[in-house]
Amino acid sequence: MKRIILWWIQFVVWLARNQFPILEDINRFRADGLLSLIDTLTQEAERTGSLGEHKNVYVHTATCAECYRQGKQIPRKRDINLCIEWVIRQY
Repeated sequence: MKRIILWWIQFVVWLARNQFPILEDINRFRADGLLSLIDTLTQEAERTGSLGEHKNVYVHTATCAECYRQGKQIPRKRDINLCIEWVIRQY
């Protein structure tokens, strides 16, 4: 029992340490306006009722198009996916 508790504590500490870079990325996206853009697009995609992969492609395409239209650098696919996951977990 003691081993399980110690393992759990180590796991929780490891998990907490690895969450901070994600929070730094989210704060950077929030400052850039990317998070609010993806929040709007994700809510719009959820209202359509289409399949999950189609929603993901829609959000990626619309984000890239909006960034291109505004003259901003197009974000990496990893960053868009992170923002989508963050937005979905908030609701």
